[in-house]
Amino acid sequence: MRYSWSLEGLDQVRAQGLTPGEVHEALAGPGRRLRQAIDGRTLRIVGSTAESRLIEVWLRESDEDHEWDVWIAFDAGSVATAQWKNAFGGEQ
Repeated sequence: MRYSWSLEGLDQVRAQGLTPGEVHEALAGPGRRLRQAIDGRTLRIVGSTAESRLIEVWLRESDEDHEWDVWIAFDAGSVATAQWKNAFGGEQ
């Protein structure tokens, strides 16, 4: 999946204790992903990092170039973890 970074997105990700590399693994790595449209401009992705850390990434469509920008990312909560297990079993 194609995405880009804004300075605000980088700051939001780091504030949640994640690295840009972990976000990249969740979005573009070889693992599985859950995708859900939140609204017309926001996409929610749940993915796993190389260390099997399950994270949730929200992307927003840019007004300027209509590409997906990383908006925020954080450790997956109980709902995302349950959805993951329902879709893929216990594998991360």
